[in-house]
Order: sequence, then C-alpha cells, then structure tokens
Amino acid sequence: AWSGDDASGRARAVFGGYEEGYQRRLKDLQAAKPNHVLICYGINESFDNNLSLETFNQQINRLLDDLTKAGYKLTIALPPALEAADKDERLQNYKNRHPKIAQALVDIANQRKLKTIQLPIIPTKWTTNGVHLNAAGYSLYSQQLAQAIAPSDCSPQLDTTQNITLHVSGNQAAKVVSLGDGWNLAPVPSKNAEQWQWTEKAGCLPLPLPVASEQIPVDNGYGPYTKLSIQGLNQGNYALLVNDKEVLRGTHEQWQQGIGAALPALQAQAEQLRRALHRKNELFFHHYRPQNETYLFLFRKHEQGNNAVEIDQFPPIIEPLEAEIKKLAEPREYVWILRKVAG
Repeated sequence: AWSGDDASGRARAVFGGYEEGYQRRLKDLQAAKPNHVLICYGINESFDNNLSLETFNQQINRLLDDLTKAGYKLTIALPPALEAADKDERLQNYKNRHPKIAQALVDIANQRKLKTIQLPIIPTKWTTNGVHLNAAGYSLYSQQLAQAIAPSDCSPQLDTTQNITLHVSGNQAAKVVSLGDGWNLAPVPSKNAEQWQWTEKAGCLPLPLPVASEQIPVDNGYGPYTKLSIQGLNQGNYALLVNDKEVLRGTHEQWQQGIGAALPALQAQAEQLRRALHRKNELFFHHYRPQNETYLFLFRKHEQGNNAVEIDQFPPIIEPLEAEIKKLAEPREYVWILRKVAG
C-alpha cells in the first residue's frame, strides 16, 4: 500500500521525517488489531546499493523489537527471486543483492526463533515489468502465498477445462461426481419419477477462479464458470434449483448439450467471498490512508479539515462486512434438484 516502503518506514512519513514514518507504521498496526504480522521487507532493499547490510539489520531488529513488545505473533517472509533477473540488466542489481538480504533475514529469524516462509519465485509472465504483478500474477501468486503462510491439504479447485456432466436413469441420479479434491456432487434417492437430487459439499471452499487474462484464459466469475450437461432425460423442459432457488431452465436437448452456469454453488460462494473481502479491504484502505489526508489532517486542513470526521465513520460500515466474510468463509451444503416443468 506504500510505494517504496522499507524497514525504516520512511515512505510513510508523507511530509515528515523518517521517524514519523516509522511511528505511523506502528500506529497503523495498532489500528488494524492484527493477531499475526507478516514481515515482508527486503525487496526494495535488494535494489538499494546505498543501503548497507548493517543498517538493514538495525532497521529490521528495531521493528521486530517494537512488534514483539506489542505482543504480535510474527513471521518473516523472505523476499522472492525474480525470474527476469537473469535476463534484464535493470534487475541485475536485485539479483546480486537479494541473496545477501535474504540471508540476513534468515539469520535474524534464527536468532529470534521466528518462523520464516520463502516467497515463491515471480515468473516474468505474471508481471508487467519483471517486478510488479499483473492481474494474472495477483490471482496465482496470492494462492501460492496463502499456501506458504498456512499450508492446507484442503484446496479443492474447479477444473475449468472440463464440463460437469450428470447422468439420470429413471428416477435415480447416477454416481457421485467429483468437482475437485474432496468436493463432490452426491446423488440422493428420489421417489419422484420426474425429479432428481444431488448434494454438493466440500471440506473447505474452493479457490476463486483467477481473473481472465492472456496468461489465464478462463472465466473470472462474472459469467458462466462452466457448462453443466445432464444426460438421460426424457423429452420435456427441466428446471434446476439450488437450495430451492431456480438457477437454470432448459429443454432436454439443451441440457444434453450443456448450459453455461455460475455453478457449482460453492464456486459461486467463493466468488462472493472474494468480492466481500475486496470491498472490506477497499473501505479499510480509505479509513487508514485517505487520499486527501493533506487536506484533512496536514498543512491544508484549514481548507477541508471539517471533513475529517468522516474517517471515523468507516468502521461501522466495515464491521458488518467482517461478519459477512466470516459467514461466507464457511462452506455450505447445497442441494441441487432437477425437476420436470411445464413448457
């Protein structure tokens, strides 16, 4: 969130000195009330030939001392290697300094008995210039980062190259259909000759689908996730309900060929969670770092300082989103019902 941010905190000083920037970072953390702080420094320092390793060590140790006193759980993220560093002359400096900066962080972590995680290498195709992530890079790199921070065996992922095909015979839905690791559509017996039922459930939410791009040519959740086809239907019209809400309708021929749908339901829930997180993060950003803070709090506050009262109006808006996020993060069980309907 701060261009050029480094361990000294100078980028956060705005019009003040380095110390003001450092203290602002501590204040920002206090306002955020984190239970776990991930220390991600070393990238900008790997570009800076004027910064000695001794100074870098002093800056990091001072920050860790203050965060430890505040009672935060700490983890140090080691700066990633850049694939482009082997090819781009602009990045040779990074390539040369990066191992030394990374090793300095490892040594500090070992001395303090802190956990470290190695951030994965950044492929050039995931960036705009060899360094800064593009839309595809953010989608894919965030998944690797999450796995590095909190490894999990539960990571169901929809195979977007495959359609979902269900089969019916008589009044029975056929076998269990796997949508991903530990993520299934299980048939439920039905006594109705013109109705079939499945239960969709998983141990955890699937990852949101990545943003469509040249690097990732898949849908981003704003349209159909996949095609759903159902084989074995007699002639007629059929509606699909998910938790009693109709989501699709078509003829037996259309179902046989496949209908584009924002399904499976858990994938749609994961997209809802992503959007809620994005909205909450955007509001929090405006709360702790308003774009016009010069006019609100600094030397031009005589012009618009009366609007500063609005900054404290953000938390009441953010809190309901936190509750919504907590609810959306829990995988629900969805009941799919396909029934014959009038034309």
